[in-house]
Amino acid sequence: MSHLDSKPYPPAANLRPEGDFPDTCAVPIRLPRVASILRRIAFDLEELARARCVEDL
Repeated sequence: MSHLDSKPYPPAANLRPEGDFPDTCAVPIRLPRVASILRRIAFDLEELARARCVEDL
């Protein structure tokens, strides 16, 4: 059992809503994946802002 504590665990996020407690769905977080998701969100926001500006014209 001591081998389980010898390596650090990767960070994880619970994908279930708080209302589902105590049920959880822990998923490991990888920084490249988080960066990719944030880039996609930023791109979508930029597209929405651009579309709104075009409509205002």
